[in-house]
Amino acid sequence: YTTSADFPYAVTSDGTSLFPAGYESATRWRIEKRALGTGTLDSTFGAGGIVSSSPGGSGTEIVQAMITDGTDIYAVGYYNPSGTGIGLDGTATSLVGGSGVVSR
Repeated sequence: YTTSADFPYAVTSDGTSLFPAGYESATRWRIEKRALGTGTLDSTFGAGGIVSSSPGGSGTEIVQAMITDGTDIYAVGYYNPSGTGIGLDGTATSLVGGSGVVSR
């Protein structure tokens, strides 16, 4: 989280990495993968260690809670409310909906 417009709300760990999540400029979900020991971004996750998504399309979007089962990350948050599944490699999983996104 590098600017005043980016803010973490939730964090989970798989035992070797931390996954802080929240929002980017208050309009996109943001999940980072960081080394547990050093805090450095893992460049193999998403784009340069960051997954940024806009599951609701527009407006304020914030990851509010997340958990991992060791294979995937499950995040829920604000906007319509939505939920998404993300693999530990940063790709959307097909386990939750067709594209990794479920909306209610």
